[in-house]
Amino acid sequence: ISLTGRKLPVMGSIAAGAWCETNAFFDPRDAEEWIDAPGPVGPRAFILRVEGMSMEPKFLEGDKIVIDPALEALPGHFVAAKRTSDQAATLKQLRQEGGEQFLYALNPDWPDRIIKMSEEWSICGRARWKISDL
Repeated sequence: ISLTGRKLPVMGSIAAGAWCETNAFFDPRDAEEWIDAPGPVGPRAFILRVEGMSMEPKFLEGDKIVIDPALEALPGHFVAAKRTSDQAATLKQLRQEGGEQFLYALNPDWPDRIIKMSEEWSICGRARWKISDL
């Protein structure tokens, strides 16, 4: 039974990066699967499948994160961010120090734990819910 009546596409980092483009055409077959939205979301919401270990222990590989581009992303929020060079989207925490914003990996052992926001990066949307397999 769908609570919201709305299904969202589940994507890996590359497909999610393409989805971040506002005018991008999205072929429904590019989604790995479609699952029910756990609650109300904006029209361009999608689900990013976590890849890698940069956000452990809070987010594990395979977790599905509902990303909503309609929500404002503020420091402290978890966001999907896209790198221009490879067009891939990644989950990070948005942080601010002084007038500068950073993308922060929670895993203390991650090599590139802090990334300064620049023209190279753009925010795709704010994380709203985590869906994990039990």
